[in-house]
Amino acid sequence: MLPSSRAGAPAPLSPGSSVWETFDAWLRRASTVIGDSADALDALNVFPVSDADTGSNLRLTLAGIARAVPDVNRGNLGAVVQAAILSAHGNSGAIVAEMFSSVCRSLERGLPGAGPGPAGTRVAVLLA
Repeated sequence: MLPSSRAGAPAPLSPGSSVWETFDAWLRRASTVIGDSADALDALNVFPVSDADTGSNLRLTLAGIARAVPDVNRGNLGAVVQAAILSAHGNSGAIVAEMFSSVCRSLERGLPGAGPGPAGTRVAVLLA
């Protein structure tokens, strides 16, 4: 079973949080949840190759990004992408690195197509 919460997890953001605060909080939370879930994800990893490392690869990739970029903001999106590429482990890590690259490009362009609304909604559109 995948964990749904963790003691000491980041507090929810306020509705007025910026896009940067929202994306940064998402990165930290994703790293925590994937880290806590790595063993369960490894156990599920049977296709296309039963090498049981997808959870570990995702954990290493997200933890590497979170460690390399302690505070996501407009000025360091390039560092986020670089950290994602350099931290990528396995195929799942490469896919996550490409996702981060796409999200950061969209953030640099001002969230095209995301429309108005709370920052969390706009970031969710990018991550969907």
